[in-house]
Order: sequence, then structure tokens, then C-alpha cells
Amino acid sequence: KSWIYRLLHFNIRYFKLITYIFVVALNINILFSPITNHPPAKLFFGLTSHDPPELEKTSNRVTTFLGGIVAVCYFIYILTLSVTEIPLLIQELDDDAEDAVFLKFREFVAIWAPVFCSLFATILFCFLHYLNNEPYPIFYLVFVLLINVPLTLKAFRQSISSLLYIPKVRIFAIVYDLIFNRSFIRTNVILIGCGVLGFFVNVEFYTLQLLDVVAI
Repeated sequence: KSWIYRLLHFNIRYFKLITYIFVVALNINILFSPITNHPPAKLFFGLTSHDPPELEKTSNRVTTFLGGIVAVCYFIYILTLSVTEIPLLIQELDDDAEDAVFLKFREFVAIWAPVFCSLFATILFCFLHYLNNEPYPIFYLVFVLLINVPLTLKAFRQSISSLLYIPKVRIFAIVYDLIFNRSFIRTNVILIGCGVLGFFVNVEFYTLQLLDVVAI
């Protein structure tokens, strides 16, 4: 293994603390910034309708710089831990595959019943909203997908526990378990997403990254 991985692996705690320092510095800069809640991308790409003062430009550059460092730190953190966790996860899947048995019909129904109930409930909610209010098709689509896609993926993952010897099924199980059953990846992907939203939508999304600091 490379010396870079060894360095990060044995000092991952200190690397995480450095990331926290940059997160705090980023939010302090936003607090003191003359820019209220405009996304940094707007100034960074020159999409404003007026030429902002030099102070705003400087503050925006610092916000963009710190936000970029935080995103890179979270990405390196995910990459470093993944190198350690993926072999362990594969070993767990191999052990599960040896002991797995095909699902009985009753077990299959128990796994998928919540998915169909949730799908019916969300569609019914959207239909009732449509009858009593002005329709919002995009909201309906996002609402249904946001609730039902994770449930469907979970049910599918539980259903294929006896088919892990198939290469494509095995890959899906590895990816699913890394994202949903390994909290460090899920949490850090969400934090990176907050950074992306902070850059392109509203700087207030950067504040959500402070929750990672509070959870030390």
C-alpha cells in the first residue's frame, strides 16, 4: 500500500480534526461576510447583474476556497476509509452467501409489502392534494421517489441475499451496503452534498456541515 494511504490511515483522527477546523473557519467567514445568502457560484462565474464591490469578491473567493478544501477533505476521508472497509464488507458478503437460503413466499411478501403500502399511500396523498389544491407535478414526483426509492432498494437488497454468487448482484450488494449500511460514507456524502448546495444554491447549506463538528 502507498505511503499516502498509511499516513492518512494512521492519522485519520487528526485529519478529521483538521477538516473540522476548515468547516468552522468556512462558517465564520460566511458569518462575517458582507454577502447575505447569495450562492458563491453566482459571483464566482460572474452571473450577477451588477459589479459587486471588491470586498464582496474577496469574501466570495475565501468562501469558495474554504468550501472546496472541505469538500476535498471529506472526499479523501471517504476514500481512505473505503479502502479499509470494502475488503471487510466483501468478506461479510462471502460469509452471508455461504449461509444464505432462498426466501420462502411468506418472507418475500413480508419484505415487499411495506414498499407497495408506501407507494399506495404516497400516490393517494398526491391525488388528494391534486383534488383540493393547485397541482404541483414536480413536487408529486419528488415526494413519491424520495420516499419509495430507498424502501425499494432496501427490499431488493434483502431479496437477493441468496443470489450473492451472481457478479452483478454482488456488485449491487457491495454498493448498497457501502452507501446505506456504512454510516461513515452515507454521512460524508450528505455533507459533501450540503457543500455543493451551499456553493450553487445558498450559503446557509454550509451551516449544516457544522452538525458534523457538533457530533464529535
